[in-house]
Amino acid sequence: VNRGIRIMENPTYTFTENITGGTIRTAYSFEANRADFNPSGGTIELYGTANANLGHFAGSNFFNIEIDKIAKDNDAEEKISFFDEREEMKAGGEKANTAVAITNLDINGNMLITSGTFVAPAVIQVAGNWTNMVGDAGFTEGTGIVIFDGNANTDINNSETFYNLTENKTQTGDLALEIMASAVITVLNDFHIQDGCFEMNNNSTIDISNDLSIDLNA
Repeated sequence: VNRGIRIMENPTYTFTENITGGTIRTAYSFEANRADFNPSGGTIELYGTANANLGHFAGSNFFNIEIDKIAKDNDAEEKISFFDEREEMKAGGEKANTAVAITNLDINGNMLITSGTFVAPAVIQVAGNWTNMVGDAGFTEGTGIVIFDGNANTDINNSETFYNLTENKTQTGDLALEIMASAVITVLNDFHIQDGCFEMNNNSTIDISNDLSIDLNA
């Protein structure tokens, strides 16, 4: 798919979705512009060089998300040089390689950033793991909040910067939200533990610029 995917409301057609696995790959945007897109598995991958949007209406969700916005073709990791007046260019011919969340996101699986830059919306809810293989340049946190929710164990696998961070895990075990060894988590504003255990592994660090609040019985 090389022009993006947009799932729209249309009174003429009946929409049925049954996504439990696999990968949907698009080099452009993915927008679920309706309130009943609710995959229970699978991955939506935004790849390639073009800037892209990612979003869904309230009531919908994604499962796994992968951001892989780097110049490459389908068979190799080599950069492709070309010119397109419609999109922002960088030196060397590459585009800006950015995926922008245009709505709040509810991700019931994992968030994975393998290349490029992901620009956050006001709210991201993530039930699974968070992995940023790019580093600081891979995630633009803005002034939004990332909420780790759901009843599954969650790992933050790499160093990361968030603006506001919240844990609200209904899972009762001791690994509800786990910072992996040697990871450095920077919270530019507040960290709020509403529910669930928070675990830090060897040599991990969390640096909170403003308030740490832990709810009663969390």
